[in-house]
Amino acid sequence: VPWEHEAALDHHIDVVTTTIDILRAEMKLQEVHFLSLDAQGAEYDILLGAENTLRLDPIIGVVAEAGLAELYTGQGLFNQQLDILLREGFIFQGFLSSQEWRPDPRVGQGPGTLVVGDAVFLRDFTRFLRGSQDSKVEDMARLIACAGAFGLYAYASEVLACLEETWPKRWGAFLEFNTLPYLNEAISLIHQMRKGA
Repeated sequence: VPWEHEAALDHHIDVVTTTIDILRAEMKLQEVHFLSLDAQGAEYDILLGAENTLRLDPIIGVVAEAGLAELYTGQGLFNQQLDILLREGFIFQGFLSSQEWRPDPRVGQGPGTLVVGDAVFLRDFTRFLRGSQDSKVEDMARLIACAGAFGLYAYASEVLACLEETWPKRWGAFLEFNTLPYLNEAISLIHQMRKGA
């Protein structure tokens, strides 16, 4: 385990936990749009306890700290998170940030071993093309705004193009009354990028 020589467990505390699925049911939350997870190696377990929630269409994204090496005994790793999220209709977009480990601090040049990163997963927008379009336009608009907020303009542009081609009238009507943060900014930047290409 990287860094094990620099840290030691001096005590442990038992904590009662629950799952996102149970919490959502107890709180009667109808819509969950985004999950952000940073739980020091427990992210995989949290995702396991959120599988029903992850199946809901309104969830457009997940950011989860993802270990590529075991930093905490028994923690789930990135590949396990990836398996769950791919199965539930998400696409891995990349790492927002990452940490590398260099066993010899005197050798600071070049990349080290990637050990952890904040992985971004966004909903596969083609999932929204099935079924009724009533809420799908708004869900896809949220996806554009979210992708834009993370600087993922290629994906945001792909979703925008699909909306413009598939439901142009509904999309136009939605834009007239849009109140979603970041959506107008993302669309504006996408149009500028398309003109400059």
